[in-house]
Amino acid sequence: MSLGSVSGGPSLVVRGSGGLCLQAPPDFAIHQGFVPDLAKSVKVMAWSRDGKGLAWSNMGTVQIAREKDGKFVVEHTISQTKVYCLAWSPDSTLLATWEQYTTTAGQQPQPNLHLWNTNTGALVKSFFQKKMKNWCPMWSLDEKICSRMVNNEVQFYEDSNFDAIAHKIHLAKVSDFSMAPGNSKHTHVVTYVPGSKGAPSFTRLYQYPSFDDKQVLANKSFFQADSVDFKWNSLGNTVLLLTQSEVDKTGGSYYGKQQLHYMSTKGDTGMVGLAKEGPIYSVEWSPNGTLFATVYGFMPAKATMFNTKAEAVFDFGTGPRNIALFNPQSSLLMIGGFGNLRGHIQMWDVAGKSIVSEFDAPDSTDVKWCPDGQRILTTTCAPRLGSGMGTRCGTTLAPCSMRKISRLETSCGRVIGRRSSRVPMNSSRYPRLRSVESRQASPWSPSRRTDLLGLGEQRVLSSCTMMMKMLRILNKIMHLKT
Repeated sequence: MSLGSVSGGPSLVVRGSGGLCLQAPPDFAIHQGFVPDLAKSVKVMAWSRDGKGLAWSNMGTVQIAREKDGKFVVEHTISQTKVYCLAWSPDSTLLATWEQYTTTAGQQPQPNLHLWNTNTGALVKSFFQKKMKNWCPMWSLDEKICSRMVNNEVQFYEDSNFDAIAHKIHLAKVSDFSMAPGNSKHTHVVTYVPGSKGAPSFTRLYQYPSFDDKQVLANKSFFQADSVDFKWNSLGNTVLLLTQSEVDKTGGSYYGKQQLHYMSTKGDTGMVGLAKEGPIYSVEWSPNGTLFATVYGFMPAKATMFNTKAEAVFDFGTGPRNIALFNPQSSLLMIGGFGNLRGHIQMWDVAGKSIVSEFDAPDSTDVKWCPDGQRILTTTCAPRLGSGMGTRCGTTLAPCSMRKISRLETSCGRVIGRRSSRVPMNSSRYPRLRSVESRQASPWSPSRRTDLLGLGEQRVLSSCTMMMKMLRILNKIMHLKT
């Protein structure tokens, strides 16, 4: 779920068994300027970064619509079936689509990753991309650099020329990489190589296009890391490394072990000191890139705010929470508990380090900030909860006050997307607004965490049931002997 603005208010795109539609304020009725796609097989949709384009796949075709005079008009219909992933380039000039890689006996294999020109609908380039992991190319914000990983290489293209590889990083067994946000003049790249045969895993930080071993800006090695989630700040000068091991050898957690490290373009590296043992539920940067907040530790979880040097600047105490989110202006920090938690939310003033308001959003499975930085949207979506499905939108009216201003009930209630905009609702009131881009959910997002917790509870209940059955059998045997 994500939220943006259109005509002065939040706008939602909803898909489900009834198809795909756009809902607009003030009553969130069906947007009259958007013709719904009634196909029941709509699986994926994506807004462009500027909020003026919307693309979706109904498993038969890919539709590209753009806003014109308050209406969304389908400009291009691409005959591409079974598309499971979509992504716009930063300037909305290209649309990337991915479908599952398949082969047919007696026929040549066909590429399954395609780049389309959104202005003409023409195919620009096709690649082979067998795995969904790292399927999407990464661009610099000015689209002068595009990168993707192929086997043991990270390949780079320049100026949308996909017929020639401009530069490459070659590392044995490299399994992941990430480009820092920013333009082509100040692009940094971090790579990850998992450990093997007792050797530690390691990451390396480069400045594009200086990729020689002697030109590495920073190195960071660590044990107990089967995967890494990269989290760059908006300035592109510091990256957090959330490592995950599948098994916690200490036995402290059923879900493996996480650690948090950091690297900077100045060459600084280290581990982020967390004051409590346990899982790391949430790690989020402020949009201005100067602070980050993390929620961690066995319940009741602790929340702490750090600066770019990974120094703790404020401790928010403990409580039933698993997520922390800054508003787009970096002035407010929301700390809450969602999924299997009761939905209690605290709003903190970042500068004053004081609570602005507290309230509850029960049965919520996800939450997002509105671009104005004054409202949040929470959702309860099927099949996570059979009752109470819908969305709720609240607004901070004054310090220490909170009021629910709208509730939207949806019959499909499956996936909600937001329309983002580079221009705030009131640019004079919110001059520091930054666009909020939708991203693929982290494997340790609250919803994912809820699924794993639920699975763990089922296993515990199953074990208890088996033990009870065994005790009953033993009692019967002892009774027969006596």
